[in-house]
Amino acid sequence: VVAGGGAELVLKALKAHPASAKVQGCACTALGNLTHDVSSELCKRIADLDGIGLVLQALRSHSAEVDVQASGCMTLRNLVVGCPGRRVQFASLLSADLLLEGMQSHPGSPTLQACSM
Repeated sequence: VVAGGGAELVLKALKAHPASAKVQGCACTALGNLTHDVSSELCKRIADLDGIGLVLQALRSHSAEVDVQASGCMTLRNLVVGCPGRRVQFASLLSADLLLEGMQSHPGSPTLQACSM
């Protein structure tokens, strides 16, 4: 999937369909799965293609959607862990308030609570 440009296609879907909570949630889930236990090269490539900004936009635009919140937080966590050389850059982009808002809005979601820690 990665070798075939899957990450880039998922990022294009995030960009092309910002109003669709379903697309945003599925795309964040796909990115979260792609970035789990992978090389830092993929994480760098996703970051270079504004993946963090697109995931943050999905979180902001769909704060009422628990699936978007949980998968978006999972993806952000995976990118931070998988790309240690970019942690300073990521920290400047990430919003603790945004992540806390998601956790507080969906206290019944163990997935979201675990991903946001």
